[in-house]
Amino acid sequence: SYQGNLAHEDTLVPSLRCVPTSASKFPKLLDVCFGFLTLFLADWVAPNATVIGDVDVKEGSSLWHGSVLRGDTAKISIGKNSVIEDLAHLGARKAEGDKVQIGDNCFVGPNVTLDACTLESFSHVGMGATVGRGARVESFAVVAAGAYIGPGDVVPSG
Repeated sequence: SYQGNLAHEDTLVPSLRCVPTSASKFPKLLDVCFGFLTLFLADWVAPNATVIGDVDVKEGSSLWHGSVLRGDTAKISIGKNSVIEDLAHLGARKAEGDKVQIGDNCFVGPNVTLDACTLESFSHVGMGATVGRGARVESFAVVAAGAYIGPGDVVPSG
């Protein structure tokens, strides 16, 4: 290598990528997890993404750098081929039993906060946006960058 001792290698830290909170609440990102042998169904999970508790990510989806999925505060399910960008935060701020539901082929931009809401398939949430508790973003709807969607609001399709 031309970089010699200045070369950088990414290392995978399983403790940050797959944190169970109980025997029944654990990330379902993987097909097989035996010690250091882990086969992921998710298309890509960044080495510094944090996935805690009751999280289910379907095949083809990706979790990018610094994203935090708090399955200890809300059940999180992400459909196929969805993208959760850098520094996104998914979870719930209030009641246990809340859910974050993300459909297939959704895009969640960098630095987005999703609080116990629903994103239907093919929806798009721009960077820095916040989607409040109980809100719903319908299929093919777009939430602009930096927007605030209040609790219980609906962003209609089209």
